[in-house]
Amino acid sequence: MSSYLTDNTVSALSKALQGQALRQRTVANNLANVDTPGYRPQRVDFEAQLRHALASADGDNPASSAVIDAIRPQASTSSSPALRRDGNAVDLETEMVELAESSTHYNALIRLLSKKLQMLKSVATEGGK
Repeated sequence: MSSYLTDNTVSALSKALQGQALRQRTVANNLANVDTPGYRPQRVDFEAQLRHALASADGDNPASSAVIDAIRPQASTSSSPALRRDGNAVDLETEMVELAESSTHYNALIRLLSKKLQMLKSVATEGGK
Protein backbone atom coordinates (compact mmCIF):
# COMPACT_ATOMS: atom_id res chain seq x y z
CA MET A 1 0.00 0.00 0.00
CA SER A 2 1.20 3.49 -0.73
CA SER A 3 2.75 5.37 2.19
CA TYR A 4 0.38 8.21 1.32
CA LEU A 5 -2.51 6.08 2.52
CA THR A 6 -0.83 4.81 5.69
CA ASP A 7 0.00 8.11 7.35
CA ASN A 8 -1.24 8.73 10.88
CA THR A 9 -3.93 11.18 9.80
CA VAL A 10 -5.58 8.70 7.45
CA SER A 11 -5.22 5.90 10.02
CA ALA A 12 -6.72 8.04 12.80
CA LEU A 13 -9.61 9.25 10.64
CA SER A 14 -10.32 5.70 9.52
CA LYS A 15 -10.31 4.41 13.10
CA ALA A 16 -12.53 7.29 14.25
CA LEU A 17 -14.99 6.45 11.45
CA GLN A 18 -15.06 2.82 12.59
CA GLY A 19 -15.72 3.94 16.16
CA GLN A 20 -18.51 6.29 15.15
CA ALA A 21 -20.11 3.63 12.95
CA LEU A 22 -20.07 1.19 15.88
CA ARG A 23 -21.52 3.90 18.12
CA GLN A 24 -24.38 4.45 15.66
CA ARG A 25 -25.12 0.72 15.48
CA THR A 26 -24.97 0.49 19.29
CA VAL A 27 -27.38 3.40 19.78
CA ALA A 28 -29.73 1.87 17.20
CA ASN A 29 -29.62 -1.37 19.20
CA ASN A 30 -30.35 0.54 22.40
CA LEU A 31 -33.34 2.19 20.74
CA ALA A 32 -34.57 -1.16 19.46
CA ASN A 33 -34.52 -2.44 23.04
CA VAL A 34 -36.28 0.51 24.66
CA ASP A 35 -39.14 -1.80 25.74
CA THR A 36 -37.06 -4.84 26.65
CA PRO A 37 -37.34 -5.61 30.38
CA GLY A 38 -33.98 -5.55 32.17
CA TYR A 39 -32.09 -4.13 29.18
CA ARG A 40 -29.07 -1.99 29.94
CA PRO A 41 -27.90 0.34 27.18
CA GLN A 42 -24.45 -0.03 25.71
CA ARG A 43 -21.90 2.70 25.07
CA VAL A 44 -18.90 2.96 22.79
CA ASP A 45 -15.83 4.81 24.06
CA PHE A 46 -12.79 4.74 21.83
CA GLU A 47 -11.67 8.38 21.84
CA ALA A 48 -9.38 8.00 24.87
CA GLN A 49 -7.58 5.09 23.20
CA LEU A 50 -7.24 7.07 19.98
CA ARG A 51 -5.92 10.15 21.81
CA HIS A 52 -3.36 7.99 23.63
CA ALA A 53 -2.24 6.34 20.38
CA LEU A 54 -1.92 9.71 18.65
CA ALA A 55 0.02 11.17 21.58
CA SER A 56 2.51 8.32 21.38
CA ALA A 57 2.71 8.45 17.57
CA ASP A 58 6.07 9.30 16.08
CA GLY A 59 5.40 11.43 13.02
CA ASP A 60 4.30 9.36 10.05
CA ASN A 61 6.36 6.37 11.09
CA PRO A 62 4.59 3.20 9.83
CA ALA A 63 4.93 1.70 13.32
CA SER A 64 2.83 4.60 14.64
CA SER A 65 0.10 3.83 12.13
CA ALA A 66 0.16 0.23 13.34
CA VAL A 67 -0.49 1.41 16.92
CA ILE A 68 -3.48 3.42 15.70
CA ASP A 69 -4.71 0.53 13.56
CA ALA A 70 -4.56 -1.80 16.59
CA ILE A 71 -7.33 0.16 18.34
CA ARG A 72 -10.54 -1.86 18.44
CA PRO A 73 -13.61 0.20 19.35
CA GLN A 74 -15.97 -1.93 21.44
CA ALA A 75 -19.36 -1.54 23.01
CA SER A 76 -19.72 -2.05 26.74
CA THR A 77 -22.78 -2.22 28.94
CA SER A 78 -23.61 1.01 30.72
CA SER A 79 -23.89 1.01 34.49
CA SER A 80 -26.73 3.52 34.42
CA PRO A 81 -29.52 2.76 36.87
CA ALA A 82 -32.83 1.33 35.75
CA LEU A 83 -35.33 3.99 34.78
CA ARG A 84 -38.41 1.81 35.00
CA ARG A 85 -39.78 -0.93 37.22
CA ASP A 86 -39.02 -3.57 34.60
CA GLY A 87 -35.29 -2.83 34.98
CA ASN A 88 -34.86 -1.15 31.59
CA ALA A 89 -32.29 1.68 31.67
CA VAL A 90 -32.73 3.09 28.16
CA ASP A 91 -33.47 6.83 28.14
CA LEU A 92 -34.99 7.68 24.76
CA GLU A 93 -33.90 11.31 24.89
CA THR A 94 -30.28 10.40 25.72
CA GLU A 95 -30.18 7.89 22.89
CA MET A 96 -31.56 10.37 20.36
CA VAL A 97 -28.98 12.99 21.38
CA GLU A 98 -26.22 10.37 21.16
CA LEU A 99 -27.40 9.36 17.69
CA ALA A 100 -27.51 12.97 16.46
CA GLU A 101 -24.03 13.72 17.86
CA SER A 102 -22.58 10.55 16.41
CA SER A 103 -24.07 11.27 13.01
CA THR A 104 -22.64 14.80 13.05
CA HIS A 105 -19.20 13.51 14.05
CA TYR A 106 -19.31 10.78 11.40
CA ASN A 107 -20.18 13.28 8.66
CA ALA A 108 -17.40 15.64 9.80
CA LEU A 109 -14.90 12.78 9.75
CA ILE A 110 -16.00 11.83 6.22
CA ARG A 111 -15.42 15.42 5.08
CA LEU A 112 -11.98 15.52 6.74
CA LEU A 113 -10.93 12.22 5.20
CA SER A 114 -12.17 13.34 1.79
CA LYS A 115 -10.16 16.58 2.05
CA LYS A 116 -7.07 14.67 3.15
CA LEU A 117 -7.36 12.25 0.23
CA GLN A 118 -7.92 15.14 -2.20
CA MET A 119 -4.78 16.78 -0.85
CA LEU A 120 -2.78 13.56 -1.23
CA LYS A 121 -4.12 13.08 -4.75
CA SER A 122 -3.08 16.64 -5.62
CA VAL A 123 0.43 16.07 -4.23
CA ALA A 124 0.74 12.76 -6.09
CA THR A 125 -0.47 14.36 -9.34
CA GLU A 126 1.95 17.28 -8.97
CA GLY A 127 4.78 14.90 -8.10
CA GLY A 128 4.15 12.88 -11.25
CA LYS A 129 4.60 15.85 -13.58
